[in-house]
Amino acid sequence: MGHRRLSDRPAHQAMSAYRIGNMRLSPPTLFLFLISLILAILAMVTKLGYLPVPRYLPHQEYWLAITAYLILTVGVLFRGL
Repeated sequence: MGHRRLSDRPAHQAMSAYRIGNMRLSPPTLFLFLISLILAILAMVTKLGYLPVPRYLPHQEYWLAITAYLILTVGVLFRGL
């Protein structure tokens, strides 16, 4: 009900992909997407043991993955980041 797709929008509103209620979601910039991707890959590689990374935190892979997800979320919620 509250979801509107890109094809339902006029051409001048084509910048954001979805509108849910009063919240507009937009795709993250390439920079934030790449940072998030690098952190997620680093978390997977260190968890699987392919790359020896010094341990600074307990459960470091978990925190890397959560940070990657949060960066991506911020990029979707705030336009132009």
